[in-house]
Amino acid sequence: MLLNVTAEFASRRAKQGPLLHPHDGPRAPRFLDSPPSMEGSRAMPVTCAVELQADWELEVLAAERRACAAFLAADEAELETLWAPGFVVNSPIGKVLPRPGVLAALRSGLIRHLSYDAHIESMSMFGHVVVVMGSDVVTDPPQGRATKRRFTNVWRFEAGQWRSIARHANAVPDAGRP
Repeated sequence: MLLNVTAEFASRRAKQGPLLHPHDGPRAPRFLDSPPSMEGSRAMPVTCAVELQADWELEVLAAERRACAAFLAADEAELETLWAPGFVVNSPIGKVLPRPGVLAALRSGLIRHLSYDAHIESMSMFGHVVVVMGSDVVTDPPQGRATKRRFTNVWRFEAGQWRSIARHANAVPDAGRP
């Protein structure tokens, strides 16, 4: 599993300066010498080594990583912690699924990924809501077929934590295909 922040996004964010954190007000920006640690999980490097980020960005990136790891592990308890009760997905399988439907599809194997490589291109805060956009590549069993997709994840700060409220992902056809 890999979660990258594009150089373009990092450069754009560095120019914007510090942003407000939704629960603590303004905070000093941080210069990262290395990506945040994810003890106990597979390596998920952030490709930009030194960038200016607000705490909310680090927290949302950590929530994105936790959600990726939980989805790959089919860890329903962790997903229920990260996904708000009203969480909904506009899925690449052509259905809009509420949280119970996504968990049932994961449990049954209807949706399952062997690997997940996400490239975050944009993170924008609107009050207590953050919209994360980018592209990803998932590898699905049993053949290990890779699918390129575009995604949007929507996070809301509630009850002291970031919880996902919505996701949209759609497959991107290969350039050589009609």
